[in-house]
Amino acid sequence: MSKPYILLLEDDRWLADSYAVSIESADHEVVVTDSAQSAIDIVDEYGAPRALVADVMLAGGTVFSLLNEMGSYEDTKHIPVILNTSVDVGQFHQQYLDSYGVIGVLDKAKSTPNKLIEMIKICLVSRDGMVAR
Repeated sequence: MSKPYILLLEDDRWLADSYAVSIESADHEVVVTDSAQSAIDIVDEYGAPRALVADVMLAGGTVFSLLNEMGSYEDTKHIPVILNTSVDVGQFHQQYLDSYGVIGVLDKAKSTPNKLIEMIKICLVSRDGMVAR
């Protein structure tokens, strides 16, 4: 990786490509993957991303298993997370989301590229202040 990157975890290929273009247009490197296991492999290969943008529902489970795994390592437990999902995350208590480093939640049905980029900016500011989990 030539510069720090944003890890995008989205199993809808069209949506992932669309998000990647938006993230790259904001002058960020982006690495796209569609599964929690490949996200772990990417982090092992490239190091910790500056932020993680992730869908909640993935093939074979949810993003929370990945977040739990990442939270158990010193080099990945401070990664700020944006959930971009169609799942009603209102069912999760804020304290639960905070424990995983979730900085914000975007509704796929209402989200725009500009909202995603603004949320990434918030995540990067938060990361510089180190999000504690």
